[in-house]
Amino acid sequence: MKYYDVHCHLFTHDILSRTGSSILSFLNRFLTDSKEDSCTDTDGRLRRISGFIDTALADDALETFKEMESVYGAHFAVCPLCMDLKYSMIDARPGDDHTAAETVAAVGSYEPDNRGSYWSFRRIVNFFSGNHYSALPNMFADSFLTQIEEMERLKARYPDRVYPFFPVDPRRNRDCDLMALIKQKVGPGKPFVGIKLYPALGFSVTDPFLYGSEKGSGGLYAYCEKYSIPIVTHSGFRGYAALAKRIEVCGDIFHTESGRPVPVREIYPDGIVSFPIKEKMSEITMRGYLFNHPVLWEKVLNRYPKLYINFAHFGGDKFIYKYIHESSTSGYYTAEILRFMAKYPNVYTDLSCFVDNGKKGYSLSEVKKEIYDKTKLSVRKKFLYGSDYFILKFKECSLQNYYARFREVFGSEMRKIASVNTGRFLRYGMKPKRIWRRWLW
Repeated sequence: MKYYDVHCHLFTHDILSRTGSSILSFLNRFLTDSKEDSCTDTDGRLRRISGFIDTALADDALETFKEMESVYGAHFAVCPLCMDLKYSMIDARPGDDHTAAETVAAVGSYEPDNRGSYWSFRRIVNFFSGNHYSALPNMFADSFLTQIEEMERLKARYPDRVYPFFPVDPRRNRDCDLMALIKQKVGPGKPFVGIKLYPALGFSVTDPFLYGSEKGSGGLYAYCEKYSIPIVTHSGFRGYAALAKRIEVCGDIFHTESGRPVPVREIYPDGIVSFPIKEKMSEITMRGYLFNHPVLWEKVLNRYPKLYINFAHFGGDKFIYKYIHESSTSGYYTAEILRFMAKYPNVYTDLSCFVDNGKKGYSLSEVKKEIYDKTKLSVRKKFLYGSDYFILKFKECSLQNYYARFREVFGSEMRKIASVNTGRFLRYGMKPKRIWRRWLW
């Protein structure tokens, strides 16, 4: 039986150096934003980033794949998720898109707390500023095609063990015929099995390229629903986010006062959202809140109820904790994903980047006992296993320990979340419909 890691990343130093300005800005926030409370001490944060860089030094995706294979064995397949980071750095107002250069200067002038932190920090800055692999101008290059080509090579070498997801940011359609490229690259017999979305990079989940026109014609979701192409989207309000302070948005944003999706131009007449908006929210949370709120996804699923979609991370640490220890109201993102899974036939979630280190306020065994075991069978069949490797490096967690903990907690159910359920989620992306139907029924 084949097992799957449905959520991982195989970025390399070439890809990271090409998007180094984006990563540096994220690291700057990670180090200095007190609202991002996943780690409170500077030394700990720097140590985690340094561990991330260790893996980022891989020469190609094959090297990282081999690291994963050494833990999983040859019976495992992986689903690498690509990301289009280019537009997250571009400011909406001409002449103001200097965020990247400002960030490099800001991070370079940061003063760590102690000598150990200093050397870890300098190693990080040197890597991204060009002393290690590339000249500074390359930091602002576009990694989109590089990622695609890297995944195509790996897929050609391991056709039955690598199932990549194609990176989609609707703003890419300004520079190329993105739908034509998707049709060429994604689907049965093609290099990519599905689509990867990351709305917090600066776009709405109801952008017309994705959602189609208000009359219901066109759009990526319609294409994916018609051909049963799976989508993985980031869920929750943590992680990575757009770096620009002014973002031009098409489609809807979440409107706090009404609690519903609202066309962006009803709030911002020029369609440009300026940050910060809420002082009590972190930079990352604000973007996720506006562009990736579950209320927005409800609108998508109402129009495309048969869409195959995985809400990665199950809403994230914060909402899972609140759902278990407070209420479904305060843990609303996790609660909404569970409701979507019960209501819509092809909605899934993965438990990825779930490091059971005691810092979350709850444990993996608690999630299994209080959520997984208490849901209906029809919902349990939609939980997936994912690692988020090599982002695990941020959490100072080895893939070996991570995988061992999941097997310990889920026991015989591991076969379902890592094999049966994932095979069901990916099935139409890997084989023609009639073959899978014959096999399943």
